[in-house]
Amino acid sequence: LAAVLTASAMTFTQLSDDSPSIQSYTPPPVPNDSRYTLGFQYGLGKIQMPTAWAVTTGTGTVTVAMVDSGADLDHEDLLANLVTGYNVPSPASPPDDDFLTPGGHGAMMAGVIGATTNNAIGIAAVDWDVNLMPVKVCNSSSVCTLADTATGITWAADHGADIITVFPAFDTDTGNVL
Repeated sequence: LAAVLTASAMTFTQLSDDSPSIQSYTPPPVPNDSRYTLGFQYGLGKIQMPTAWAVTTGTGTVTVAMVDSGADLDHEDLLANLVTGYNVPSPASPPDDDFLTPGGHGAMMAGVIGATTNNAIGIAAVDWDVNLMPVKVCNSSSVCTLADTATGITWAADHGADIITVFPAFDTDTGNVL
């Protein structure tokens, strides 16, 4: 068994009496984002993201809508992946996350799903190359209605979302946010 190391992959060549075979192994990419390298994002290892990253880090062809409190539209780790979104409670305003100052739940979810990764800042995301569509359905007091949530889901589907994540959870008997 012979092993050949290159800068990007390790190739094992096994020679046998029957016929030679070559097996190639490319190690998964390791993000250099500060929160990842410092060990704060241990959850990505628990869900085996490094194994998934060995297959793909994203293609830029998938749009994920986050029906939530919006997103931090000025965040340096989100800017490159944001696409046009919608603010259901205030349609004339951008879907900026203003719950608990910029950086509320919607902004956090946007980062987990698709922050710009391997840029030595912030966090590593599940999908490094994804279109993030923020759909704001909660106001700055985190009040979300069932009607606004339904409108947000419909808007996202009508505007090309491939995947829709929904944050607000409702009691189906009362319609109250849980």
